[in-house]
Amino acid sequence: MVKCRIEGCQDRKLCRLERNTSGIMSELLCIPLKQTGDVDLVKPIKTLISSTRTVTTADTNSITELQRLRARMVAAIKNQEHSEAALTDIQNYYDQLGHLELKIPFSGTKIYFKWLDAFDKGSWFGGSIPYTMSTNLLYEKAALSTQVGAAQDLSTEEGMKKAVKLFQMASGILSAVSTPPPATASDQKPTPDLSPESAAVLSSLCLAQAQEIVVQKAMVDSKKDSIIAKLARHADTLYTETITLMQKETVKALWDKSWFSVVPSKQAMYSALVQVYQAKVCRANKTIGKEIARLQIAKDLLSKSESVQVHNWVEICDKALQEAKKDNEFIYFEKVPAVEDLPPVEGAAVVKPTTLPERFLPSEKDLFEDMAAFDQAAKKSECVVS
Repeated sequence: MVKCRIEGCQDRKLCRLERNTSGIMSELLCIPLKQTGDVDLVKPIKTLISSTRTVTTADTNSITELQRLRARMVAAIKNQEHSEAALTDIQNYYDQLGHLELKIPFSGTKIYFKWLDAFDKGSWFGGSIPYTMSTNLLYEKAALSTQVGAAQDLSTEEGMKKAVKLFQMASGILSAVSTPPPATASDQKPTPDLSPESAAVLSSLCLAQAQEIVVQKAMVDSKKDSIIAKLARHADTLYTETITLMQKETVKALWDKSWFSVVPSKQAMYSALVQVYQAKVCRANKTIGKEIARLQIAKDLLSKSESVQVHNWVEICDKALQEAKKDNEFIYFEKVPAVEDLPPVEGAAVVKPTTLPERFLPSEKDLFEDMAAFDQAAKKSECVVS
């Protein structure tokens, strides 16, 4: 007979249930992408260069390639191509704009970009390079990272590692994105999805989901019960923080209604798993009274979760609780402590927001490496594309 990891259990069905809980408890939430349209980069940039010198063939080729990169990015967004190739194109386009900015001052050149709000489809944010473009591109990179991360095969170690990396990257980008208020009354306000409050929610959510995947991997790898309990505690903490941030009046209306059930369900589930796995530690230490108390807490928490595997965990808790109560009644005779008397389980944080790099693809060729620097002393020509 196969023995369950819950000590003392000889039930084949229960063992099968515990193995079947190895997997994400509920869907991973993805950040929606912003929509944007086609913009001509070639003409205004060449016009600016020609105001001080002759535009070379190399200049034209480099700017045309930049235009192609943007066109591929826009097409991928419109076609909902949530792939690693699309992610690479966004990163390369962002980096190349950074390279070009070192050669051309954009202060006198206004190339207008229009980006729709990712949540409120009725609002949009337009502006010029580099501020508008870089801010929207960073958001887009973060959002696409969550789409690609959630699409990974989380039944494999490689898929889990890649997903954790992508969600940490998204969290780091969103924590770094900032949109200062308009300088003048005529300047357009950033869309709500780019507000500091919105970015804080999305960054927190991404980090929580990265920790969630780490917990699942620990369970799949059969790590020590005490370690899983600590990992689950940090997931609980991160989801609790996300819920608090989501409830702020300034951003509360942005989120899809389903988020207000999915996120609390995740928080309740991981809070329950803290108690389930710490109860196993108690069982191993023969502190049956504490085991009973923790399993009772876990059952209460599980009743608040709507995660897909909650019923399996409820059955596991019920079985373990029956076993513990029976053993305590006939063998241990321990007093079941009150909730407030149980020692706290400290969290183990193994994920963190990835620091925003200067360049996403440092090994990629700089399209503008050989471009002559713009003559700052020359008269600048203002070119507007709307």
